[in-house]
Parts: sequence; structure tokens; C-alpha cells
Amino acid sequence: MSIGSKIKALRGAKDLTEEERERIAEECRGYSEYILEHSMDDDARHVANDYLSRYYHRKGEEEKAWEYARKLSILCNSREFLITELTTGTERVWENQNLNNLLFHYFVIRMLANYELDFGKWLYTEEERMVLRDKKFALFSLLFEKGEDYGEYMDHLADSHEMQAREYAKRQNKEKCLYHQEQALASAVGFIEYMRSESYVHSSLLGRGYESYPQGTTLWDRENIAAQILSKTELPEYDSLRADAGFVELTQKLSEYAGENDY
Repeated sequence: MSIGSKIKALRGAKDLTEEERERIAEECRGYSEYILEHSMDDDARHVANDYLSRYYHRKGEEEKAWEYARKLSILCNSREFLITELTTGTERVWENQNLNNLLFHYFVIRMLANYELDFGKWLYTEEERMVLRDKKFALFSLLFEKGEDYGEYMDHLADSHEMQAREYAKRQNKEKCLYHQEQALASAVGFIEYMRSESYVHSSLLGRGYESYPQGTTLWDRENIAAQILSKTELPEYDSLRADAGFVELTQKLSEYAGENDY
């Protein structure tokens, strides 16, 4: 197994014991140091520097973490940015769409990141995070105007809608809770169907013609997204809706699609 595969396994696996995680982390540290000492492959060295920076940060050795972090390229000097300038014609269109997709992916993943400030207060309250989720949903509708042309993002949207539903359940807002649960269900089913297709071509204006290949996507969770959302309906936040006909119907539909990832 390559260092990249080991690092991905370490980040993605949820059922490892702390001892197993520590063992893999130490193996990856050793491989990374070996690569930096013996390899001239730029991609391998990039992965190694990235890993060692994160490794020492987790260990609390910030000086070493920054030493390795400073060896990485700045964002606008990355390969994806440069390739859009080197290619021409249809290939350049695809590369630019790929870059847009990558930038959007990381933006929507991190736009709700909540960090604790120096004086102990968190950056966003839960109410503010709910507002940001609504902004996220609006952003998707704006950029993907052709129906639900969300492709690989349906997994992310299903999770975001479930979190929004849970917050409304805590606030006893049945109507909005069920709305977001319905959206979570639709996104989960859409993602399962997406993953079972050989390719997916976007039709909305910004990404029109951009093709992705679902079966090349790595999923680290054993359970599919429908099963993950279904398990969350058992959380105490939903207790007030247990007997509600709409909630029961949604959980039954989720159970029809719930299972293990089989792609």
C-alpha cells in the first residue's frame, strides 16, 4: 500500500482503534521522511510534506509543523491553476471547469467551519450556522440552475440538510424539519443513483458539459448516505416527531435505500 493510500485510510477509517491509528500514523511518518530523503518525485514529496506538517501539528510540535507547511506551494501556484493556462480549446474548457469544481468543493466544505476564538467564544452560534446553511443551499440553486444538477455534491447536500432538519427539530419547528428531511432523502437517493452510473455530465451553464466518473470516487464509509441519515433519525433531537406520520414516512423511505456502499 502506498503512503497516499495509507494516509487516506488513516483519515477515512472510522472503526480503527486508537492503537491502530497511532501505528498507521507512525508508519506514514516513516514513509514520509524516507520519501523526502530519497525521492525526487514532486507529487510524492508534496504528499510527504503535507502529511508531516499535519502529523507534527497533532503532536503539538508547531515549529516542525510550520517547517513542513512552508515547503508547500501557495494556492495560485498549484498545478490546476497552471494547467488552465497551458491548454487550449475544448481541453482548456474542461480543465477550467475542473478547477472551478475543485475550488467550489473546498469552499462549500469549509464555509461552515466553526473555530474557537482565543477568548473561548466560538466564531458562529448554532443560529448563525443555520443561516450559513441556508446561504449554502441558495448558492447551489444559483450555480446549478438546471433542476438538481448537483452530481457528486448530493452526498454533501444530504448531510447538510439533515443537520438543518435536526436544528429545526430541536426548535420544535416541524414544518421546516420535515422539509429539510425530505431534501436530505432526495439528495441521498440522488447520490446513490449517481454513484451507480458510469459517468455524469453537468447541464447547468457554469459547468455545462463537465463530466465526472462516479465509480472512480473513493467512499470511506461502509454505510451509504441513506443509512447514515437513517441512523441519525434515532437521535433524541427527533423524539418529538416519532409519532408524526410525515416523519415516519420519511424514515421508511430512507430504510428502503439504506445499506452498505456497493460501488
